[in-house]
Amino acid sequence: MTEADTASRATTPAVEPPAVLTRHSVTATDGVLLSVLVASPGEGIEPALGLPAVVALHGFASSAEGGWGRTGHLDALTRAGRTVVALDLRGHGQSEKPHSVAAYTLAAALADIAAVVAEIPRLAAGVASRMTMFEAGAVDLIGYSMGARLSWAAACHSTVPVRRMVLGGFDGRPLFGGVDAERLEKLAAGVLGNDRAALAALVEGLAGAGGSSSEAPTSDAPTLIVAGARDILATRAKQFAASLPHGEFLGIPGRSHISAVPARAYRARLVQFLAVPERLLRGQSA
Repeated sequence: MTEADTASRATTPAVEPPAVLTRHSVTATDGVLLSVLVASPGEGIEPALGLPAVVALHGFASSAEGGWGRTGHLDALTRAGRTVVALDLRGHGQSEKPHSVAAYTLAAALADIAAVVAEIPRLAAGVASRMTMFEAGAVDLIGYSMGARLSWAAACHSTVPVRRMVLGGFDGRPLFGGVDAERLEKLAAGVLGNDRAALAALVEGLAGAGGSSSEAPTSDAPTLIVAGARDILATRAKQFAASLPHGEFLGIPGRSHISAVPARAYRARLVQFLAVPERLLRGQSA
């Protein structure tokens, strides 16, 4: 090996380990089987002590793997020592997909989130025990589009105690507000394996529910609102963030509602925003 080879190896950054992914099942209160993707730190990465699990809710017609895995968010968070509990919302991914409109209510969606959070000690066995924040049941909550609206509703209805939130593609309107049926149908048809009958039932059951800016979270959790600059809801999203007592806004230049999700700037700011320890939130010194 030459000196040049040695120098090259010395300056080549080490490849950080990807997230360790495991699949789990949680039974909803009405018997629907929910699939949960848990992403844990890879080999050599210590869990972030004092920070809770991150609960992730994907957008319409997506999934935990599609919305958070293939876009790089799971790797980014786990490389920062975080454990992510990403739910395949009912009707999506590997969760069961009822065709009855009655199966898709806001109450059912919020109960699903609560059921998954209650199972975190089992789902993240060996990791959750080192998250001192979880002793109080708190979680960090991230959501995109439909998942952001459900996250907001969960905070407003005290479904789970929330420490911090990052909500992308959300401007304070209820579920499917400002989105026409044709666009939703294109989204449903655009992902191989989607059950379009189940997604149609979901839209009918949830349209107009939850996620309204007229509601206020019962906690004052710091909230980061993210939107692509080319997203039609970007202006409203920025205004919504400004209306929150502890709101911040991140615009992603050149990105649309769909292309904003994998943006590196989104991942980096999300990780940074969720890394603030509780003692700093309470105004204590680091």
